Amino acid sequence: MSPTLQTLRNKRAEIDYRKRRRQGSHNDQDPTGEELLRFLRERVQRTRELMIELRGRDIILSPFLEIGAERGQRAMLLSSEFASQGYMLDISLEALEEAPILKSALKLPVIPQAVCADAGALPFPDESFAFVYAYQTLHHFPDPLPILQEAH
Repeated sequence: MSPTLQTLRNKRAEIDYRKRRRQGSHNDQDPTGEELLRFLRERVQRTRELMIELRGRDIILSPFLEIGAERGQRAMLLSSEFASQGYMLDISLEALEEAPILKSALKLPVIPQAVCADAGALPFPDESFAFVYAYQTLHHFPDPLPILQEAH
């Protein structure tokens, strides 16, 4: 059985959703304002704990690639607090453009290089990264296998 690829229509819908969300014209239950910052700080703290655990297991955290980086808070944490070098990748330019806005609010001074690209066709040579991760992202794909194969 061949893996199910994400359709162009689905990719476009994800991009459009992120754009509408950034413009404030979404009609869902996404947190905003202080609620959003609290939510992102909690995510950063949980990521911090996970990265400390991984480092304790001798996992090399640099160079890294975050697939589905969204606003970049986890990649900023790796670059700012763990001195890791890497990239934050997302299909939505609008989501990636939020990183500088959140930088000071999250107290994460380093923003890694942002890359707007499709996770199914990564724009990097094979074996470019010691650490590749997709945090709360794989559920966006009808079949995560092609994304995992591409990351591998």
